[in-house]
Amino acid sequence: MSFAAASRYMGKSVSFIKKWVKKHEDVKNVDDLPERGRRRSTSEREDNKSILKIFEKNPGCSLRKAKIVLAKKGVQVSLNTIRRRLRDANHGWRCTKLKPFLSEKHVEKRLLWARANIDREFSNIIFTDESSFWAWGTRRHAWSPSGVPVIQRTVKHPVKVHVWGCFCKHGFGALYLFTDNLNAQKMINIYQHCVLKSARRWFSSDNRLWVLKEDNDPKHRSRACTKWKRERILKNANIFVLNK
Repeated sequence: MSFAAASRYMGKSVSFIKKWVKKHEDVKNVDDLPERGRRRSTSEREDNKSILKIFEKNPGCSLRKAKIVLAKKGVQVSLNTIRRRLRDANHGWRCTKLKPFLSEKHVEKRLLWARANIDREFSNIIFTDESSFWAWGTRRHAWSPSGVPVIQRTVKHPVKVHVWGCFCKHGFGALYLFTDNLNAQKMINIYQHCVLKSARRWFSSDNRLWVLKEDNDPKHRSRACTKWKRERILKNANIFVLNK
């Protein structure tokens, strides 16, 4: 059988066939012997005591910085070698966690709310929420084993911008941006200039009955905010309905 015929029969390249035929001629054996393949440039001790140790102490360390640290210890390796050793140890370049997972109590409450409102009509409900955007500092990545979250330390009160927003079935409402702390008086100002403004745009005079849905933030349940919302209900019962 020719090399070309053997290549077609096995579905391999001609050079592959020639390599194994030559090996059989030299050693009279074509077994796939152990320890074949790429030769390791580091020992198991260097992997565990040097490379992995760096990322255990500092998961956010970059590969280039790790290469410099290893060079000072006399371990000369490439960036690809460091990456391979991390992957061999089941480490991945993952995003850090900025806050803990939901507790079982939180999950239970959300599940109860979802079951209680599964058949509810949401076309007339306005949902609201607030979010903060940091002026500096972003979520980092770090090398960590699978299933092991890495906590990123942040300052308690960084420079940031707060954004309040609302939406319903008909679209997104007005946004309110502020940098100081949100209190009850500012919340009332948001109700007056954002919630009512958005509601008047969404709901016509023929259908002015709508529901405001908020979370359990203490500011939403404060005396001043509760009083303001109740007065709006008593004054214009068909404009503003509060859902606690």
